[in-house]
Amino acid sequence: MAAGKLQVLGMTADFGKNEASSPLFERFLRVELDVDGYLDARVDEFPMITFRQDQSVPMTSATPIYVTNDYAFSAEPRPEGCALSVSMNELQLMVDEDDRRVVFVEGYCPHFGWKARTLVTPIAHQTGLIVAFDEEPVPGVSRRVSGEARWSTFADPHSGWICIGEEASPQAASAVEFARNTIAVLDRQGRLSSLWLRPANLPKGLVESLAAG
Repeated sequence: MAAGKLQVLGMTADFGKNEASSPLFERFLRVELDVDGYLDARVDEFPMITFRQDQSVPMTSATPIYVTNDYAFSAEPRPEGCALSVSMNELQLMVDEDDRRVVFVEGYCPHFGWKARTLVTPIAHQTGLIVAFDEEPVPGVSRRVSGEARWSTFADPHSGWICIGEEASPQAASAVEFARNTIAVLDRQGRLSSLWLRPANLPKGLVESLAAG
């Protein structure tokens, strides 16, 4: 971490230089009150998981669906295996344990928390998406892609696309459609910026309620 100053609420705090800091870590500002009521600001580091597209690996045929009774996404056909995963909120990107390819998305994502938006779908390359773990993953234990941060969910009732994360793509971003109607947007460091899903079976009533705002 480079040396510098951190300003919070008009106060400036120094943070030191750490030569051992790894580029595979993200830094998050955490501000708390200590036991004496004084402001305690520090920079926490979380392991960073990165992704890359691999044109030698084809996109998968798994198509996202939304299971209304479970308030969750799943996929059809649902591939077998995929004991590894990375997650944001309660959604999981399921990963093949052999080649570390992201295969499909599933997990809890209640529609009553979605925000209606007119979304501009990113233009994506239809190819494989490979995940690089910061340390050896454990089967059955999902790794978070962005520390403790919660990701917002946006839904376009006209196009049917759902965006989890940043609705506007970052500068120099790349987009990968690694499964049918399933897009990952990556920033220039290969970090996941947003996940886009277009389930074929969004209930008509849900679409109408989103359109009504």
